[in-house]
Amino acid sequence: MVCGTTAMIIRVAEAFSEKSTVLFVDEAGTVDQANVAAVLAQVGSIKKLVVVGDSRQLQVYNRGVPEVMLDMGHRSILSILQQNKSRGILQIAFQYTFRFYPLLVPLIAKTCYKGMVLKTNVTAEERKGFSGIFALHSQVPAFIINVTGGEEKSFPTSSKNSTQTNTVCSLVNGIRKRNTSFKIGVISLYNGQKDELYEAIKNKNNVKISSVDSFQGREADIIIIVTTRTSNTEENYFFNLEERITVAMTRVQRGVIIVGDLNAVQNAPGWRNIVNEFKDLNAIYKEIPFKCYASAAAKK
Repeated sequence: MVCGTTAMIIRVAEAFSEKSTVLFVDEAGTVDQANVAAVLAQVGSIKKLVVVGDSRQLQVYNRGVPEVMLDMGHRSILSILQQNKSRGILQIAFQYTFRFYPLLVPLIAKTCYKGMVLKTNVTAEERKGFSGIFALHSQVPAFIINVTGGEEKSFPTSSKNSTQTNTVCSLVNGIRKRNTSFKIGVISLYNGQKDELYEAIKNKNNVKISSVDSFQGREADIIIIVTTRTSNTEENYFFNLEERITVAMTRVQRGVIIVGDLNAVQNAPGWRNIVNEFKDLNAIYKEIPFKCYASAAAKK
């Protein structure tokens, strides 16, 4: 078995010619039809094609491609095969997830996978630890911190929010005091926010700072989602894109935290259902609900 990007496989395709008969494409929603066709043509001996992906997550970036050219190889191979009803194409929907703390599964199903059934064999014991850090009203390891602050423009076209950056720094430092082994993913909707966070968080051991888009396909014990915006969210296409929101909400293993201006987030159609679910859990806070450090240490 050889693993690589489509570009890498195309470059060394001759080495696989007449030897490789099966092509697996992972994260197939982000791989366009043209690249897969190039691999098939260059290798030449592929007899079976298996693509794995999530149609509810971000797909191939093609916003700059003219509409008339989208069907010329610029759509994802996942979407192309989903639309194809030929007899030789078998479609299977997986129901089991092996990532989330069990009580997160119903929350994610309601907010990101409406109409689909999600199941898990993961036990609470395998994903424990979030409740040892935070004192929550609910047993579901998820909450929103209502942080407003001032949204600022970030060169050239992005945004940042220094107040939310400070809150994230406090979260990261507090989590570290209570658990040094957990991997933390700090993911931002905006690159300007990501850049500011990268400068602000000095100790990056076990911390990955990324945009939501770049974090697709990755995971962490604790995910901190930074929303940045404090206004004009109702008709903001980028902010409300459901596929981007689904990526953000599904990177988590043990617990997820949303840092954002509550009014701005709940006014956004793409986020409104999530806010309502968190309200039902009584999981919206004005301050970080850390457990007393001494008691957490004693418990450990």
